Amino acid sequence: MGLSLGVSGSPFFGADTGGYQHSPPEAELFVRWAEQTALSSVMQVGDSSSQPPWVFTPDNGRDATSLDIYRTYARLHMRLFPYEWTYANRIAEDGRPIQRPLGLTNPELGVHPSDAYFFGEELLVLPVVTRGERVRRGIVPAGIWIDWWDGTPFTSDGRTEISIDAPLEKLPLLLREGAIVPMLRPTIDTISPADDPTVDSFARDAGGLWTRLVPGPSRSFALWDGTKIERLADGTLATTTGTVFQKGFVFEVVTTAEPGEVTRDSVALPKQPDLTSLEAVAEGWAWAPDRRGTLWIKIGAGNSQVRIH
Repeated sequence: MGLSLGVSGSPFFGADTGGYQHSPPEAELFVRWAEQTALSSVMQVGDSSSQPPWVFTPDNGRDATSLDIYRTYARLHMRLFPYEWTYANRIAEDGRPIQRPLGLTNPELGVHPSDAYFFGEELLVLPVVTRGERVRRGIVPAGIWIDWWDGTPFTSDGRTEISIDAPLEKLPLLLREGAIVPMLRPTIDTISPADDPTVDSFARDAGGLWTRLVPGPSRSFALWDGTKIERLADGTLATTTGTVFQKGFVFEVVTTAEPGEVTRDSVALPKQPDLTSLEAVAEGWAWAPDRRGTLWIKIGAGNSQVRIH
């Protein structure tokens, strides 16, 4: 329904996660439902039992494990706010929905699945909709696709199904080659105002812009506030600071080898032993083998060029 509504002029759609018929849903259905709605324009929980994710009953079968999974996806949805809100603002210009049916974006595939879609241009979502399924199969556009969670690469010819491991805690979510996905910081709790100082609020402090990138061809992403991130032909990352994110950038480049040096405007950035150490300094870089090699680069605000050597 949401995919049809999006291309029919109603781009903001959210299922009542849990549903109103035969509710409360069993734990597996609730988890899979939450995984999907996290990658939709609206994520909300609602069923006729009025049982939130943290209420455990014999009827819903939920427990601390299912709550942890829900928490992961609720925060992912929150972190993707800069990415999603940029596409929301673009609707007035190009009319393209945020959730995009695969058959519409890639008619050359000759398939029109109701259970696979693009979320913006960079993310391909293949939710699990069959009880007990732990491997998700599907046809995706030709090219190289990267698993969001572990960096596994998939090469598609656009005709043959690919198979993605999908344990209960994992939504099959793919990044296109060269993807640029701007996000909020990993600790964010809400985009709304919050009086409690222990609640990390975007409204109180937008902070720096975190961005996940996949190596690939030249590409750019311009946010609604004027912030711009661009990958040039030689791999240089060029930044333009906008009006909202005034505290710099953290780049998270996945599936990349450990560099010998990283520079900002030709000045070498200091290497840090790990991400925790990087977060404690104003600028620098760190690398770890996660996601087939993850490089984090932290720089201050301003218009800059970052080179990875």
